Amino acid sequence: MHDDGEINTFLGLTEVQELTGIPKATLKRYLINHQEFIEVKKVGRQNKLKATDLDTVKTIRQLYNDGYKREDINAKFKGPQVMDQLPPHTSNKELGDDVKEIKRLLLSQQRENEQQRQFNEHLLYEIRQLKNELRRFDEERFSSLENELNETIQSLKEVSSSQDAPKGHWFSLSRMFDKQKKE
Repeated sequence: MHDDGEINTFLGLTEVQELTGIPKATLKRYLINHQEFIEVKKVGRQNKLKATDLDTVKTIRQLYNDGYKREDINAKFKGPQVMDQLPPHTSNKELGDDVKEIKRLLLSQQRENEQQRQFNEHLLYEIRQLKNELRRFDEERFSSLENELNETIQSLKEVSSSQDAPKGHWFSLSRMFDKQKKE
């Protein structure tokens, strides 16, 4: 392929045609249709392609040969890229540093996940406690209201029995309660 000195080298379309076997007209079409994936430099009237993008052009050619359409190819390039090989300028020390950084980030993420899990468990516990308190409060309130209602009914009965109320008066309610009691 190319050595490290050619990373920033740009090639004319004629050179690219010789290296890839792809006609110039087709290359021009690729540059227009897939410009976001191929770095091009305009020098005078001539378009020059970055030397490191030769593999991209070859891949585009292969995808067209496999029956892909322009939109499909663009979607494929926009999708997540899997690194096939390491860049030639990457040293073992740089790789080691990258691996250490990834490990550090993973450990940090694990700690955050554990903290979030504990927080969620605590939150669930609190929610259950609140539900139980609300249920107990509702039961106490219902019981209290029921007792108050029974006391009110008993008072009405006592008042109506202690007085002779004329018919049709509000005290006739107590007679209604008495009838229900006998039945």
